[in-house]
Amino acid sequence: MILYDPKNIPLYYLPEDIIWLIGKYVRDHDKIWLCKRYYFTYHHLVFESGLKREKVFDDYMRKVLRNNSFFVLTHLLELFGSKWILYPPNKRWKYKNMVFPSYMDMVIYWSKSFKSGRCENNIIDYLKNNGFSTNRYKQNKQRNIKWIN
Repeated sequence: MILYDPKNIPLYYLPEDIIWLIGKYVRDHDKIWLCKRYYFTYHHLVFESGLKREKVFDDYMRKVLRNNSFFVLTHLLELFGSKWILYPPNKRWKYKNMVFPSYMDMVIYWSKSFKSGRCENNIIDYLKNNGFSTNRYKQNKQRNIKWIN
């Protein structure tokens, strides 16, 4: 016997008319995660939501890797993959006490630390297919300098 609980009705049990009416009240920022079509339409809203774009993008990338979101990472690699490796050449990326020569190295480090194997394999395949080196672990530097006054 199935008990009726009006708070926990799955959306696939509702008629399409009601889903359409509910959909009008859902924010575009929340529609990103519903399907691929909405992701491609509204993914730019993720980057426009904060004042510090680098911080917002770093948080977004950590969330993608933590959740092992293969589709989202594939799309981000298509958009920004070569920029993460090549530009800007003199900028160093810092995370905790690590310094990375490129943003891609930091993304690889995050994928290993969050144990998102599928995303890590996707990044390695992207690097191999585009002719970049996959053995980049020696370029990371760890700084343990602490000033005591």
